[in-house]
Amino acid sequence: MARTVLANITKGIRNDGVEIEGASLSTTDKYIDFGGNNTRTAVLVSNAGSSASTVTFYHGDGVQGVENGDLEVTLGAGKEALVCLESGRFNITTGENRGLIKCKASAAVTISVIEIA
Repeated sequence: MARTVLANITKGIRNDGVEIEGASLSTTDKYIDFGGNNTRTAVLVSNAGSSASTVTFYHGDGVQGVENGDLEVTLGAGKEALVCLESGRFNITTGENRGLIKCKASAAVTISVIEIA
């Protein structure tokens, strides 16, 4: 089965504003690109739905991921969350998904990856 990589990394510039591009995340596994400057990268999750949604960020295959497991973030209806992920815990380090983080949501949300320059 083909993987879906969300290609919506917004480059933030100091002392300036940028429009944030979001992508849909639902119950199907998708991947976010976390291969850039991961110490300055955050994920903005927006739930415009009428009920809560839980977003799961799956642990990577490194030592930190295996020890600490997945992260679940629950958002109420109409809420947003800023999620700062530690690359050592969530990055996939081998194979075709190297540099990616696997995620999915229990109900549709919009996800944006923001890298601060």
